[in-house]
Amino acid sequence: MTDVPKWVERWQKERATGRSGYILRTGGSYGLAMFIAMTFFVNKPAALNTRTILISAVIWAAAGVLFGLTLWWWCERRYQKHLKSAGRNAA
Repeated sequence: MTDVPKWVERWQKERATGRSGYILRTGGSYGLAMFIAMTFFVNKPAALNTRTILISAVIWAAAGVLFGLTLWWWCERRYQKHLKSAGRNAA
């Protein structure tokens, strides 16, 4: 029996929760953190109003989804390559 790399075990657990859940957890946390940091600490507009906050929320939510999708794609691609090189079929 061969040793399975730790990243493969972690990815199998993440993968089992599903793509949508992964994107929401990963992308959502990224988007929320960036929204708070960029809206309230970095860009500090002179007049922080509801419109500015809503625009920033939409932008960072979209960025979070894109981030989550990109990470899912990258991790899944790496996982499938690992399975191929190990001589196993993709699950």
